[in-house]
Amino acid sequence: MPDTFTVACWVKLDSFSYFGAFVISGADSGPDESGFHLYNYGWEGASGQDFGLGIRTENEEEPYYVETASIYETNTWYHLAATYDDANNASVYVDGLLAGGPTDVGGPIRWISSETDSYPEYFVIGVLPAGSLTNGWWVDGSIDDVRLYNYALSPGEISVLAEQVSPGTEVYQPVPSIANLTDPEGQGSRKVNFHDYRILADHWLEDRVLWP
Repeated sequence: MPDTFTVACWVKLDSFSYFGAFVISGADSGPDESGFHLYNYGWEGASGQDFGLGIRTENEEEPYYVETASIYETNTWYHLAATYDDANNASVYVDGLLAGGPTDVGGPIRWISSETDSYPEYFVIGVLPAGSLTNGWWVDGSIDDVRLYNYALSPGEISVLAEQVSPGTEVYQPVPSIANLTDPEGQGSRKVNFHDYRILADHWLEDRVLWP
């Protein structure tokens, strides 16, 4: 199991159900607590419409929770991402923007259960098991494009994730350089190549057309 990670997904909730987990890698059951879970509706308030990351580290007696503000709506697609980096910081992002943390939750992550002395029993999408799947807390809604990385993505990388696959919207295609002056590859090409740089250099060195 990784020392750092990023978990991400798209979610649309019919209701903010009690501690429904979008993704969990680990367990949340007394001395068996380990790993992490990305969830909705934390401990704060009776009607909290928030998102959070619960993470269990070796130097804490129970999971640490990093949560967003309680401002989100039902029947709305959100892109969620949470990271745990090599500085022991946990962060939660909504729609590509930092919404919770970064918070120093200590480390390292507890992947080995203190009860069973083995790796976490669960990798689950859509429910936080409470001893068993039948007793779990389920998500009331839809989940799409679940991703797990073995490193902490940068804020820029998370922003691209949030924009390039948003359900119901145009796919985002970043242009890697402003030097894309011509399009010899065909109409609509997003490529940048040495031909573009040659055109730029010709204008600058010979005619100075672009910068008179």
